Amino acid sequence: MPGDRVVVVTGGSQGIGRAAANRFAAEGARVVISARTPERAEAAAKEIGAAAIGLPLVLQSPSSCRQFASALAAQAGQVDVLVNNAAAFPRGTVAEMDERAWLDAFDVNVHGVFRLTRLLLPHLRRPGACIVNLVSGLAVTGGYSTGAYAATKAALIALTRTLGIELAAEGIRVNALSPGVVDTELLNAAYSPAERTKILSGMPGGKAGAPEDVAGTIAYLASAASHPMTGQVVFLRTPVALGAPK
Repeated sequence: MPGDRVVVVTGGSQGIGRAAANRFAAEGARVVISARTPERAEAAAKEIGAAAIGLPLVLQSPSSCRQFASALAAQAGQVDVLVNNAAAFPRGTVAEMDERAWLDAFDVNVHGVFRLTRLLLPHLRRPGACIVNLVSGLAVTGGYSTGAYAATKAALIALTRTLGIELAAEGIRVNALSPGVVDTELLNAAYSPAERTKILSGMPGGKAGAPEDVAGTIAYLASAASHPMTGQVVFLRTPVALGAPK
């Protein structure tokens, strides 16, 4: 990867986002990562190294998205790769979920991605630029108590396909990646130990994937090696629905 490429990774302070940021930095890119607070963003960037910039970003806030885009333009000037990784994962059945939690999930996972992508498009408009959206197999299968997350990721798949069509003439590729079950803070916070055991029993080898493995596929989708793929969804593992607890 050429050293003058600028890669933006939202939610880059932990989990898959952090692994992706490390991967791009190791390949010589300048990496801009976001976290919800300046302290977390700056601390993560410092750990990654001199090639990283940490900026705060609250996706459900239009003003925060605008401030992020302005700071990015001032400090990096361009965007070659945008990795929309940050997400909210509220749990609850449709019957019991608070409406505010449902709306917040859409505001982060769908509206936030829309806001940020649209704001960064002027800096992405160059042949060879790429967008990679992190989605989920739950968008295909659904799952018990995961309705909000599943619905938002299904919407993001539709947005990915649409952007792939709309930006193709400019040479900008847009793809989505469903990583499957990955050993991250999000997995451990969203599911109980019993639920994690049940989910992993359906995974190849009976264990979760590693963030570093997902980062390799993100890097591939953002590279010329995956050309001309666009508007596609890559599933690293067969989606498995989570049934109701017994």
